[in-house]
Amino acid sequence: MEQLAIAIFGNSYEKILYTISELTIKYECHILRAHMTSLGSIYAFTALITGNWNTIAKIEAALQNEEANAAGSIIFERTKSKNHQENFLPYSIHVTGIDDTNIACEIWSFFTAQGIDIDNLSLATGITGARTPLFDLKISMNVPADISLASLREQFLSLCNELNVDGSIELKTIAT
Repeated sequence: MEQLAIAIFGNSYEKILYTISELTIKYECHILRAHMTSLGSIYAFTALITGNWNTIAKIEAALQNEEANAAGSIIFERTKSKNHQENFLPYSIHVTGIDDTNIACEIWSFFTAQGIDIDNLSLATGITGARTPLFDLKISMNVPADISLASLREQFLSLCNELNVDGSIELKTIAT
């Protein structure tokens, strides 16, 4: 089976979802992962689709036509299944706190510097009723089994204390 990674940016989430639904049904492909969010006045949609080589080729051609028909900006590329290390543990972190410049960057940089594979990352910011800017960061990651989990947890919680944010790290029961 072939895989196709797709990113669509457009003004109408209805058009984006309709386009993806229509193409995957018409060409008998399967959506493995999908995510959509609003970014200001536009919507960003990402998906990983699987199918045989012929159906993926047809979707690629159809996506080029959709972009020409002003469905939005569309980027797609063939990909392969992600090869995780055989010995890893799926963990997730959740960090919240007062939004200060680059705190989230410091946190994800902490994990990437240690060779930890970040599988999914979600960051949102907002203002509370008291006009306090807050951030909410969630990361799903694959921790190599040869990394000391006790040490990783201790270093992460120490970083959270230094940054004056609340953080948690826990083993995921299902890898997504």
